[in-house]
Amino acid sequence: MIIQNKNYFIENIISDHPEILVVMAGILGSFVSALNRIYASKDVFPRGKYTHLLKKANIYLIAYSLIPPLIGAIGAAILFTMFAGEIISGGLFPEFACTDVGGCQSYTDYLDKWKPKLPVDFAKLIVWGFIAGFSERFVPNILNQIATDNNK
Repeated sequence: MIIQNKNYFIENIISDHPEILVVMAGILGSFVSALNRIYASKDVFPRGKYTHLLKKANIYLIAYSLIPPLIGAIGAAILFTMFAGEIISGGLFPEFACTDVGGCQSYTDYLDKWKPKLPVDFAKLIVWGFIAGFSERFVPNILNQIATDNNK
């Protein structure tokens, strides 16, 4: 299928589903983090303990290639939900608003009509999604802090 409009992806996919954008940013952040680790020569996966498993298949390469992007995508999706639910808010974080005149009253409204409020909020969402992917401990640390604060 030939797309007539060059901006089809942005106008119809990203603007309607910003969660895709933040997950993509999380995956990109995890790739950048993985490249940093490769250049720093850090051995993330303890190969020495599993050399007998690595003789026929390069599990190390597969694990190293697939797990960080998965963690980045999940972390970015959780962070997106925390922003949308106003669990985290402030000037550095994206604001969300309902695009429906009647308001968002249901879960399907949240999925379809709850979007970043302004273009600057899309930019903030991309940055935070990237950070969530880049720092694998970022989102778990936030969740632990929220759990600790709620237990007080």
